[in-house]
Amino acid sequence: MNTINMKNNNWLLFGICLLISACPDNNDNTKNDDGIVITDNIRFPDGASQLYSLSEGDFLSGSYDIYLYEIFDPTDPDASGSYPFVSKIGLNNAAGVSGALVLDSDFTTATRPDSGFAMDDSTELIIGSNWYGQYDGVTHFMAGNGTIYFLFTADNNWVKLEIIKASTSFFIQYSIENDDRTYGDPDTVEVPFYALEHGNPGALGTSSDPTYFSFTNGLLESAPEWHFGFGNLLNFSVELQSLTYVPTALINFDLDISVSVIDGSVFEDIIVVPENIIWWSSPDDIKKLWSCAGDGVVQLDECSDAIMIYDFPTYNSHLMQILDPTRIYLFSINGTIYKVKLEEDSYSSSNDGQLIWFMTEKL
Repeated sequence: MNTINMKNNNWLLFGICLLISACPDNNDNTKNDDGIVITDNIRFPDGASQLYSLSEGDFLSGSYDIYLYEIFDPTDPDASGSYPFVSKIGLNNAAGVSGALVLDSDFTTATRPDSGFAMDDSTELIIGSNWYGQYDGVTHFMAGNGTIYFLFTADNNWVKLEIIKASTSFFIQYSIENDDRTYGDPDTVEVPFYALEHGNPGALGTSSDPTYFSFTNGLLESAPEWHFGFGNLLNFSVELQSLTYVPTALINFDLDISVSVIDGSVFEDIIVVPENIIWWSSPDDIKKLWSCAGDGVVQLDECSDAIMIYDFPTYNSHLMQILDPTRIYLFSINGTIYKVKLEEDSYSSSNDGQLIWFMTEKL
């Protein structure tokens, strides 16, 4: 499991309206006369994630936080011999969702920790089936084991979550954190993990066909197809001994996306895909583009592939810098190529927060 710690890692993790297809966001994003798109403030706590669809040419709203599914896996230790299926929950890592767990705690009294937050990786999920308790052979429900999860959501909210039980649906209780770190009465909801978009309640969801749930918008029919954007990732500061929120670029590596980096070219001059370029498509490859923090442990010369950097000497300015504003990024999405360029005018200030300027165009 990969603990989120900007001191030791390079970071980048580049929605859809409720129960309909993706829709434009109703925020204050602007486009100037030069065709440059300017985001809203992305900095926590006043800002919010900005998720952009290259095919729609607009920001989308309504991202999900968790996905729920049942998978056939007789080798999983949580699967029974007579019913070799396991009910699991994953996090929307591409949108920056991360979590931590508190064992053996009462939901009402459990408090959010200040460290230990992580994202799912290829071998282990934060929640997964770790919530499993005792199976009831009469009701056919798997009871939860009382583990409490704290999640940082795609909407920059803190959520306290417990999985109560599951059969053909998950029954969960959750509460969104207030500004003073208190929680109100929890909501208890049933979340089916059947594939709703198939219109067939008998079609069980799998890891490639899950149900999507947002703690802000509820059950979603499908996942939003945004391609890149900006948000915040959790960073436990060793210096401050507390959580900090680092503005970062986001790429939706859950989609079939390939990305290439071009140096030494002019944005307007690229009208076809150059020959002999390298395409990155796996999550591990795309992580080469993650934002990078130079802090004396990770040197800035190790950040040569990062889109945005956090230079430790400028810590007090809280400024994420575009590492190389002359770079052009090509996105290959279902056979269509888009070019993207981030502008050096992206800035941070106490009045406006962190805004990002960028240009996009279809080839």
